[in-house]
Amino acid sequence: MALECLYLDYCCILYGLALRSVKSQVDAQEIVQLTFLKIWKNIDLFEGQKLPLKIWVIQNLMTVIREFLTSKNIKFNFTIADFPNFSFELIQDNTEDYRKLDIDNLKSISI
Repeated sequence: MALECLYLDYCCILYGLALRSVKSQVDAQEIVQLTFLKIWKNIDLFEGQKLPLKIWVIQNLMTVIREFLTSKNIKFNFTIADFPNFSFELIQDNTEDYRKLDIDNLKSISI
């Protein structure tokens, strides 16, 4: 129930920020899912923090976006001017390349 409330409170803002960062609906959805998994696994780390939950959630999103882009070998520049305002500039968008690799890998699996 707690995760559901957290999800309802933050899913739209996280999705919007993720979509603005990676420019792909599919990737943004995956990033939001990964962010909520990270938050749920690490919610005990939030206790005792003096910052608002919203800021902590956005910090987790930024970390997940960086990890996601790095895992897909997508080069990027990350800038943060005035938190929580941040941006990811994709230098080399390998999005189609890694999606094609995933599909090719699925085709090669024999069932």
